[in-house]
Amino acid sequence: MKPNNQLALIVSYYLSRCGNVSNLGYSSFAEATKKIGKILDVKPRTIQNMRDEFDPYNENNRIGWVRELRGSRLKVAKAFQHTDDETLFQIV
Repeated sequence: MKPNNQLALIVSYYLSRCGNVSNLGYSSFAEATKKIGKILDVKPRTIQNMRDEFDPYNENNRIGWVRELRGSRLKVAKAFQHTDDETLFQIV
């Protein structure tokens, strides 16, 4: 997996878990995915799809994709599951 996609997974995990794009400086999720995608050289839809994969495993109002997490996603979820939201924000 490309390093940029690994970073996109961490950001997507944050977006799923915390859901707040305004503290990242964006006014909407669409703006966030577009600009984050540009920064990481990843398609905005990829950011959204990655977030959707994490949704069933985080406490939020989105259903996301109800399926088992793939290896790379599971690794990110396990790595950050005990990280508090503020620290995760700082990482992102």
